[in-house]
Amino acid sequence: MTTLSPLHPWPFILLLFHISLAIAMASPCPAPCQCDWIGGKFTLNCVNENITKIPLVGADLQIEVVLLDRNNLNQLQAFAFLHAGLAQVRKVTMKNCKLDSFHDDLFSGLTNLHQLDLSHNSLTMLLPQ
Repeated sequence: MTTLSPLHPWPFILLLFHISLAIAMASPCPAPCQCDWIGGKFTLNCVNENITKIPLVGADLQIEVVLLDRNNLNQLQAFAFLHAGLAQVRKVTMKNCKLDSFHDDLFSGLTNLHQLDLSHNSLTMLLPQ
């Protein structure tokens, strides 16, 4: 009688990771931005792309980092990140974006947001929620 050895889960886990990576990389990235795998995270890179609003992203991209530096983003509406499909974002940089204020609910609903960089803008006061 032969006994079957237990299957090791690592090949299956690795296969699932490669499949999800291939799906995310095949998904269209919103022009003129680039979608890259940087530091172990899917990143939407829109630095210095002359955009004035948050680009719409397919939920299948699973973007965790959004780089929006050096764009004119001073007219963003409430819930702009949620409406753009970026509910799971963990880090947002908006350096040098000509911000002097922003809507109270701009970042509302981003429950995974851990890092926010608004440096080099004209913000003078942030009111607590």
